[in-house]
Amino acid sequence: MAYREILKIPNRIIIITLFIPSYGVKIIIANNGMGILKNIKNQLDEVLENPKPSEKVNTLGLSMSHLIVVHKHGGELECNSLSDKGTEFVIKLPSSSQRIIRNNLAIIL
Repeated sequence: MAYREILKIPNRIIIITLFIPSYGVKIIIANNGMGILKNIKNQLDEVLENPKPSEKVNTLGLSMSHLIVVHKHGGELECNSLSDKGTEFVIKLPSSSQRIIRNNLAIIL
């Protein structure tokens, strides 16, 4: 994206919270930036799928977020990014009445 184009569309962060009756809460945090480079996005996806500390990338914050959202609360955490369109992180948290199955363990929140 050219500098002139960036000036036409000021940087923006959007936070959306939704209540989904059949599931729980969905939180979307998005920006209208340049997006995440493909090689970095691949590393983020790797952390979201296998949130163990890595020597390649400093992902402690993302690993901790994954631990809290997915393992502690039985939710979902994902990252979506399009070049020149921006990036969004989506957090889904089930309501306390939802029964969650993780790693063959049933958890009632």
